[in-house]
Amino acid sequence: MDDVQALALAVDCFERALSDVRQEHLVLPSKCEGWTVYDLLNHVIGGGRRYLMLLDGATPADLDQTRSHDHLGGNPLEGFKRWQDPLSDRLSVPGLDDLVVHHPAGDRSGLDLLRMRNLELALHSW
Repeated sequence: MDDVQALALAVDCFERALSDVRQEHLVLPSKCEGWTVYDLLNHVIGGGRRYLMLLDGATPADLDQTRSHDHLGGNPLEGFKRWQDPLSDRLSVPGLDDLVVHHPAGDRSGLDLLRMRNLELALHSW
């Protein structure tokens, strides 16, 4: 399995987990200490937006401005698809290893970003 195939699988797993989330679950504690289900989902869903921004040349300071936004928009699954569908398309193009993005943890290749997203989605699909 290559990295793009792994992304499709991770997206599918995360979408299945999201399909079980109800509005009343959002205020419950998540498995990440100190975070509610809403906090965690907002972070992961907003991560799709931030990764798209990185692919468009955003700086870490640009990303920080999105962290307080509501990325769920009332429906976690729709909120996820809003950013993930275009992100999956962008991460499926050849030449990602030649692309450099300015991630807050330091410069990364586009391929690193793809692998980071795979890990994030797989981890949080619980």
